[in-house]
Amino acid sequence: MSLATVFSLANNGQFRGLVQAAIAKAAYDITNESGATPNHTERLAWAKATMKDPESAMKQMIWMVLQNTTIIASGTNFVENDIQFAVNSNIDYLAL
Repeated sequence: MSLATVFSLANNGQFRGLVQAAIAKAAYDITNESGATPNHTERLAWAKATMKDPESAMKQMIWMVLQNTTIIASGTNFVENDIQFAVNSNIDYLAL
């Protein structure tokens, strides 16, 4: 994975939009999860902040998503499920 590839994807409009959509979906899902979910209070606070400003959330999350080797390997052949998985996998990191 080259830094040039990471930078290129981070500035790709379609990729940024997909990451933002995945973040919005994850935020909505968190508002409906059980209060017994580990870290729910922090996750819910993250979700509410994210719904108010999804672009800022995307700017934070995109760099974490771009550490996923499957996403990097796919280049501009974006796989939405891979993006959603990477977003979902990093929520607790940003929420805590």
